[in-house]
Amino acid sequence: MYQLCPSILSADFNRLGQQIKTLEKAGVQWLHIDVMDGDFVPSISFGMPVIRSIRKESNLFFDVHLMVSAPERYIQDFVDCGADSITVHAEASEDLERCI
Repeated sequence: MYQLCPSILSADFNRLGQQIKTLEKAGVQWLHIDVMDGDFVPSISFGMPVIRSIRKESNLFFDVHLMVSAPERYIQDFVDCGADSITVHAEASEDLERCI
């Protein structure tokens, strides 16, 4: 069986909560959240405060994709704010074993 995991990267921030509720009503079980730091990739997106905030409103499985430099510095913080699964880029870390 597969899981459809919609990304909220292009969501309307003014309606983020409403759009997540719409996904829940449609039967979605996972939510993909791209975290970008402006260093590993040129864009900046969601951070821990946003994830913590939407975690309070949703029980979906949060698939957090860390597109950041040195992700090992942040893994526990993202777990603490509500991530259920974390994906990192191997080339972003100088200490990949620490990520694992």
